[in-house]
Amino acid sequence: MQEQEAWRVLYVEDDEVIGDQVKRFLDSTRGSDDRPISVQLVTSFDDVLEDVGSRRYDLLILDVFAGRPMFDGNRAGSDILAHLKRVRFTPTIFYSALPTAVQNLESPFVKVIGKEGMGF
Repeated sequence: MQEQEAWRVLYVEDDEVIGDQVKRFLDSTRGSDDRPISVQLVTSFDDVLEDVGSRRYDLLILDVFAGRPMFDGNRAGSDILAHLKRVRFTPTIFYSALPTAVQNLESPFVKVIGKEGMGF
């Protein structure tokens, strides 16, 4: 039996340690339909805008802040979501140490998850 195409996930995380942990976890799991999950980790917000417009992903996982999470910090993840909404539909999960900063962006296709207590 031929294996189905993997679920394609783009994960944008500027903390390389967290990014690597989450990527390894997701790469070792399978979707509910038993398809493998393939994660592309990008550690620079600047490298993402062109990529999300030119490639198809089944899911985007975004850190919210470039650098240290602060309410008045650089919300590069929010900028990526705004760009993505203009060029392509992709369900998105914000994975943030400061989830309340983007809670207002939640919708049926955008979810917010706090990094605390996730076991990574």
